[in-house]
This record gives sequence, structure tokens and C-alpha cells, in this order.
Amino acid sequence: MKIATLSGICMFLCFTIQGQATSNSKNFTSTIETTANVATAWKMLTNTSEWKAWDSEIVDTKYEGLFQEKSTGTLITSSGKIKEFKIASLENGKTYVLKYKVSSGMLFVKRTVVATGTGSAITEEVWFKGISGKTFKKYYGDDYTTTIQTKLSALKQLMEG
Repeated sequence: MKIATLSGICMFLCFTIQGQATSNSKNFTSTIETTANVATAWKMLTNTSEWKAWDSEIVDTKYEGLFQEKSTGTLITSSGKIKEFKIASLENGKTYVLKYKVSSGMLFVKRTVVATGTGSAITEEVWFKGISGKTFKKYYGDDYTTTIQTKLSALKQLMEG
């Protein structure tokens, strides 16, 4: 009887902690359609040396080797900060998730490309997980979706010429 009670308490605490982590995350998403095909879009999304051409928050990147899961790279932000990123997950040709350590938590960036009837659609989703959702707002603003849309528009312009 005591074992069942302890097990029930543990399950309750585990679900409570998981719920708290979810409530502290803040998500921003934007999608843009382009006439570029999926292969072209994927090449641009995974060419880390070209990120600075369409992401005004990036000054430079350092990444060696193949773009693959669990590999790491470094980028310099427009504010002068040096951040290490890790490719947390990758489905080659379709989607990847980058992970950055930020104050009080982790920042995740998921980029996905899918075929459309006239080219492709690129979606970027950004979320923060950590101690405080307010920290994310402090560093990235309340409406980061506008920032994502600006980046994706610059990427579209590069791909379409």
C-alpha cells in the first residue's frame, strides 16, 4: 500500500513539473512561401556560413563538417555576443532544431521546409524553455514573430533573386 501511494505521489509530481516547464515556454512561429524548390530552400537553411546574409541578428558563424545532428557551431550576434549552438535534431531535407544556451534556460529554433504547388514553404518556430518566460521577453521582445518574418523575407529574396 505504501509503495502504491509513493508511486502515485511521484507520478503527480512528475506531471506537475512537466506542466510547469510547458507554462514557462514562449513560442513564436512564422511561415513564408517561396518559388524556390525544397532542395534550394534546404541548402540555404543549412548553409551556416550564409545565415548572416538573411539573418540580421548574425554577424558571423563558425561551423565545420557536415550539417548533422548533435554537431555544434558558434555564431556572433549583432550585439557582439558569442553563442554556441547545437543541432538538437535533424530530419535531412525537411527539418532541424537548433539549441542555444541563454540566461536562465535554453532557446530552440526549429526550421522546416515543405513542398508546395509553386515551390516551398519555410517555417521557423522559436521557443524558450527555462526558469522564466520573462527572460525571453527581456532579450527577444514580446512579439518575436515580426523578427522571424523579417528574416524569412530576407531569405526568400535571396532565393528568388
